[in-house]
Amino acid sequence: MNETNATSMFPNPYYRIKDVSEMIGIGKSTIFKYQALGLFPKPLQLSTRLSVYSGKDLTEWCEEVAPQIAIQSRQPMSEQKKFY
Repeated sequence: MNETNATSMFPNPYYRIKDVSEMIGIGKSTIFKYQALGLFPKPLQLSTRLSVYSGKDLTEWCEEVAPQIAIQSRQPMSEQKKFY
């Protein structure tokens, strides 16, 4: 794992779903879909209403898994962001 990339992409230890969605440019429903398929890290359940994602798990996913799967987006190519 590249520590420089890890620090720049996910410097905090935990993230809410909204933050993750905005940072990697994938909708929340797509994240939930990939979780159900086992292609995205599961969140840590802190309470009945609060779950967070590990920054370390997200970094590993961006470096190892994301480049291998074809992430489908409905956005026009000109508006899509590449995060890996």
